[in-house]
Amino acid sequence: MSVAVRTLLLIFPVLLASCSSYDAGDGASADTLFTQPGTNPVTQNTEFDIRQFPELPPSCELSDMRQWVDANMRDYYLFYDQVPLLNLASYNDLSALVTDLRVTPNDQFSYITDADQANAQFNNGIKFGFGQLVAVTENNEVRVTQVYPQSPFFSAGIKRGDYIEELNGVPILNAPENDILAFFGVGTDPVTMTFTVRDSTGNSRELSLTSTNFQIPTVMHRSEITNGAATVGYLMFDSFLETSRTELIDAFDAFDAAGINELI
Repeated sequence: MSVAVRTLLLIFPVLLASCSSYDAGDGASADTLFTQPGTNPVTQNTEFDIRQFPELPPSCELSDMRQWVDANMRDYYLFYDQVPLLNLASYNDLSALVTDLRVTPNDQFSYITDADQANAQFNNGIKFGFGQLVAVTENNEVRVTQVYPQSPFFSAGIKRGDYIEELNGVPILNAPENDILAFFGVGTDPVTMTFTVRDSTGNSRELSLTSTNFQIPTVMHRSEITNGAATVGYLMFDSFLETSRTELIDAFDAFDAAGINELI
């Protein structure tokens, strides 16, 4: 089985904790769902706020928050029809609730994260973590599918196609949940982790890296390809963020200046 773990959004919803900063209307605050489409358009002059979307819990009372988490896992989650029935009143920790609502073994990584952190990524292209996207191969190996420039992984020389064998001395697929979440940049506090990385030649090395904030480009690569008498533009576009506007304009201006009117 091959499962892509791309930004942690392909197989599960990411719940955003924002009770300290979002006013639900009665002085309380609320969370919102990362993948919820919403009805309010984001215009050119409007800063995106993940918390603007509907379907917020009525308050930040624990009972309302538990119901909200459970309802969203049964709506937006890929495995929504397999979510177990739990005694919600027995949970005082929303993270523990999400963990127990996850459908295993298909999903090990659903989590709650901070809304302000998500807004920083959407509005400013600032991401926290180590700077990697990964996929689990048919042989149950964790392969790096992308490395962001300026990230800790990039600075350490880890490349697309390398394999992550261990986290903190434990085989990555058996690593504790807290280590897995830290690996994917969950949280805001820097975490130092030890990685065992194997490159395409089979050589392994051990690296100690610390998670941090870094700028992510959305236009990952741009080039011109000549095929006979024709020259076409190649564009690798990663994700739609507020920063994408300028990056795409610059890329297409460059293509236009080169006389390119065909695009891959």
